[in-house]
Amino acid sequence: MRKQVLSTLLAAILLLTILAGCNKDPVSTPVAGPVSSQEDSSSSSSDSSVLSQSSATPQIIGEDDGVRIIRYREESDECYIHVLYGAFKVKELDAMVKDEVYRRIDRFQQRLSSALSETSRNDTYLTMQYDQVRYDSDTVTLAFESNEMCLGQFIHDSFTFCVNTSTGERKYLRDFVDFDAAKEFLVEQSVQTVLKQYPQLEEGYVRDKIDANLKDTSDFTVEPDTLTLLFDADLFGMTQYGVTIQVPISRGEIDAYLKEKKEAEKSQSQTPQEPPAQPPAEPPASTPTPPAQGDKVVCLTFDDGPHPTNTPALLDLLGQYQAKATFFVVGSRAEQHGQVLSRAAAEGHAIGNHTYSHANLTKLSEADKLAQVANAAQAIENACGVSPKLIRPPYGARAPGETEIAGEVVTLWDVDPQDWKYKDSQRVASHILSHVQSGSIVLLHDLYATSVEAAGIVLQQLSAQGYRFITVEELWGM
Repeated sequence: MRKQVLSTLLAAILLLTILAGCNKDPVSTPVAGPVSSQEDSSSSSSDSSVLSQSSATPQIIGEDDGVRIIRYREESDECYIHVLYGAFKVKELDAMVKDEVYRRIDRFQQRLSSALSETSRNDTYLTMQYDQVRYDSDTVTLAFESNEMCLGQFIHDSFTFCVNTSTGERKYLRDFVDFDAAKEFLVEQSVQTVLKQYPQLEEGYVRDKIDANLKDTSDFTVEPDTLTLLFDADLFGMTQYGVTIQVPISRGEIDAYLKEKKEAEKSQSQTPQEPPAQPPAEPPASTPTPPAQGDKVVCLTFDDGPHPTNTPALLDLLGQYQAKATFFVVGSRAEQHGQVLSRAAAEGHAIGNHTYSHANLTKLSEADKLAQVANAAQAIENACGVSPKLIRPPYGARAPGETEIAGEVVTLWDVDPQDWKYKDSQRVASHILSHVQSGSIVLLHDLYATSVEAAGIVLQQLSAQGYRFITVEELWGM
């Protein structure tokens, strides 16, 4: 009810401002008395700005749950500005919020002053308002929405301040979640939310944008049970929409993901990292065959694809060095990007199974486990006509001693640069180059552009050292 009342108040103020135009505004008089000396002192810091030359003054127009509602309003024949922001009655916090708000007002006025021709007040404006989201008695987030029209250009912008009013500290994502460990999950949830709202966008494009822009300092709101990430539609080229995309994620889902990831990493660390021994079943040709004396070979393997842009770029690189690789693909991605997978198979690369939905097979019933493998195999065959001979269980998680699943040979690795974690092409390449030897199986992921860049470095340097790049099937004589 409190938020509804506040929203109604803010909407009414904004509507009255727009309708009033240059006439006297009946709500322009402060309803809570003059601005405090604290508010005056924080505004005096911008003497050199465009704002310092303005006669407009901030006015207290109300209070919401301990946060004062401040209005800044300025009108002329050229434009109008109407801004609402919050003040916590804590000097350092108020100065931080106000500095950012006024920086944006300043930027707008400077853009306006650079106009070469007259513009009408009716199509030149800046409006800014906020919502208040509380996490606990001390921690609150002010989530701002800004809409600007200047020189025929519309700009929508969102930004947030999450602060602890007791300590005076600004809070970031890391204060509420293990950001580095959870980022992959947060990216995936964000991608799916954006695609639901804008199905015309291409998944790879959205994923790359979010992966590059989602940082610990990104805009968000937090409540006791929910973390909501905020992205401007402008990030995806949807400038005409002028909205902020909200991605609400249950704190419980994040915790469950982190727990499963930790268990999987623990399971992987306890799993031998060498190629499997000869499986007890036929075909005997699946027995690993050591490289011939003096022959220097290495197997580059790529998990989790295919990716609509990174995988084709990787295939181009492999082609330059006449190198063959092994792709352990996720069935659902094979269905989405079959053309990419078909190209990989046509160019002589091996295609392996990585389950249908990247499931931890050790957590499933036997029936569900076999369904994950069978459904992925069918998706791969439908996409590129290949029946996979190899399987790499996600996270390397398998039953003790398991060397074959549904007739497909379990394939692990002996060089793991953790490219999914570091996303640093030089670091990943350096790890591979310092650990690789003839017959090595290298683990990489073609979901990441940095991994493709690392592969390019490895291809160049190992080729110069006389290495050949072959598939795991070729290494094992399958």
